Amino acid sequence: MQRVTEVNAAKDTKNRGGSQGTREDKTVRNQSKRTMEAIKISIGFREWSKLPDFVEMINAEAEMFAYEIDNTTAIIVTQGCCGTAWVKAQAEQWFDDQYTETIKK
Repeated sequence: MQRVTEVNAAKDTKNRGGSQGTREDKTVRNQSKRTMEAIKISIGFREWSKLPDFVEMINAEAEMFAYEIDNTTAIIVTQGCCGTAWVKAQAEQWFDDQYTETIKK
């Protein structure tokens, strides 16, 4: 799955006078601030063997981090709501009996 980061297209150029009258141009980009979100996934005990593979798959993705607390619980941190929605969709495909709780939005 490919993710696109959001960068405003407007570029400003600042003219800064350097030493001895040399001209130095600097390009400035306006980047939107991205928020971190954390969720807790709890699964049924009969599916505990799938959780380590799920955590490994999440950690392979860019801008995501997953930590397995115990055999049935994991914490996942993503950047923005799109990553969180993707993780929730993946959890529904992987596990039959799962519960997702938002920790930080």
